[in-house]
Amino acid sequence: MDKKFYVCSFGGSGSYLIQGFLKDFGSSYHIHTRNPPAKITKIKKEQFTTQEELDDANHFVIFIYSRPDHSLFSRASYGNFHWQNIGVEQEKLKLIPSRQERLKYFDMEKDLVDFDEFWSNYVFHKSEFPVLCLNFHHLWENLKSLFDFCEIPLEHLESFPKKREFSHKNNLPKDKNNLFETLNLKIELFPNSFIIPAK
Repeated sequence: MDKKFYVCSFGGSGSYLIQGFLKDFGSSYHIHTRNPPAKITKIKKEQFTTQEELDDANHFVIFIYSRPDHSLFSRASYGNFHWQNIGVEQEKLKLIPSRQERLKYFDMEKDLVDFDEFWSNYVFHKSEFPVLCLNFHHLWENLKSLFDFCEIPLEHLESFPKKREFSHKNNLPKDKNNLFETLNLKIELFPNSFIIPAK
């Protein structure tokens, strides 16, 4: 039976890496939908739609996330196109600092992207399909969980891309992370790999 993989994230969390790897084992989709559907739906432009998917494929939904400071420094995950793609409200776009001044984001009184909401929408979502949730910062320690969930033989572990150092890890002063303190604490308290069962 055919497989379809849906790799969901708010960006800057290794979603392209996983989606690119999984395409060798079925159809894989890169998803930025902020509010996941109750049932598997058809995909259009990195979004779940309202049209239910009625094929006979096996469907595998993965939610990969990172700390927001990591996401904000990702090359492809900053800018109006990305904010719109992950469902940031239009009126908030003009208030978000430019890419060149992204450090100013950490001085804001409110997280306009609302990473916490996006994360919670998946982690506490009840749907008719199970979701594998993965902490990107511990992905390589939990590859077996990914392979088991996606029903991929462990003999392919060696072909998974090797871990690379986060190039911007020293760019962010430690005292500028209070904006995401609550979400970072949640991420630390949750397991690095867990499955939300289907309801």
